[in-house]
Amino acid sequence: MNGLDNSITYRKRKKTIKKLEKMLEQKQRKIDKELLRIEYELNYIEEADIREIIRLKYFDNFNWIQIMYKLNYKSESTARMKLERFFEYRIGS
Repeated sequence: MNGLDNSITYRKRKKTIKKLEKMLEQKQRKIDKELLRIEYELNYIEEADIREIIRLKYFDNFNWIQIMYKLNYKSESTARMKLERFFEYRIGS
């Protein structure tokens, strides 16, 4: 009887894993779709440096110092201030 219980438990776990995998795939598709939409929207930002800062900061998870080196800025605050001004202008207008 013990072997039968283990078999039932195994099947239940396998079924649960399948459901979870399906949910994960659905969520991944939604994330991929949203990332594509964001990339599309980024293309409408005219300033190339702002697009690059956004990609590095929010897609690649660079910190401000890494962005400074990547974009050859003299200070880590340069990229941060550019992005702040960009958002202030967008939100303020």
